[in-house]
Amino acid sequence: MGTTAVFCSLPPGMGSSTLGDSVTRVCRIVWLVAAIQLAFGLAALVLWAFRVNAGFFTSSFPLQSSVFLLVYAVLGYLLSLACWGQFESGEPLRWTWLLIASGSGCRVIGLIVSHFVGGFASATIWPDPASGATHAAALREIGPAFGGPLNMVLLAAGLLVVVGVYKKVGLLRRPAGPDWIPLSLAGLFIASQGVEFVRWNASLQEPATILKWISWVTDPLLGLLLLEALLLRRAIVSSGGGLIARCWRAYAAAIFLTSVGNAGTWAVNSGLLHWRYHYFNTFIWFLAAIAFALGPAHQIEAIMAARRARY
Repeated sequence: MGTTAVFCSLPPGMGSSTLGDSVTRVCRIVWLVAAIQLAFGLAALVLWAFRVNAGFFTSSFPLQSSVFLLVYAVLGYLLSLACWGQFESGEPLRWTWLLIASGSGCRVIGLIVSHFVGGFASATIWPDPASGATHAAALREIGPAFGGPLNMVLLAAGLLVVVGVYKKVGLLRRPAGPDWIPLSLAGLFIASQGVEFVRWNASLQEPATILKWISWVTDPLLGLLLLEALLLRRAIVSSGGGLIARCWRAYAAAIFLTSVGNAGTWAVNSGLLHWRYHYFNTFIWFLAAIAFALGPAHQIEAIMAARRARY
């Protein structure tokens, strides 16, 4: 991909071997914790499927899942900041990782507000049940705005810089035949959401809040991210792969999984799937969280490997 995308500076006092070994250990821990989480969720799912009364699994799974998603979002944010620090001022990918880190920070805020503050507000902050429920509902609207559209805008802007770098070095390719299948499916889903938006807008009895309007741009942004992911996948194939390819391959997988998870959530909320299928959909969000955390970790591994080969 060129020296612009690989070689960069280390913060003062930090050796490449120290950071590289630390990130390698982090990657192993990411997979280990993910395996435990997936096994725990699978056990809860099997017990539910056979209608076994396992209170510990079924009652603790939602909270434990929220904690898992938050921990991996924080990890992705910290690793993205570390990536940003590896690039010198003026390098294109320094902007990429600043935007990605900012988007990751929005994802963390969104998860905290919607899963924790909003979820516990009625019981802790506002003693009155009616008041608590109102404020909790408002907070659960604020959370998705941060974790959804704001995060996606920043991530899309960051990936656009990467696409530009690949284009500059002549590795960018247009989507080929198989690539149009997920793009077409995403287009159909966005079109269906457009129809729902028209119906929703026509049924409004009073002006909607700005957060409601913002929530409707989530699906178009996912379509844009999916297009960027496919372009990056094509560029990765042209570049021959390698460690740097793992980074953008992880982000491409995370975006695809987010699209599938979002479609699954819509299907459950629309009544097309039974609400209990939400448990299956949760695993999609787990995999997306893992991929988002592995992306910056693979970038740092690529940087360290390039430095060891250089020196």
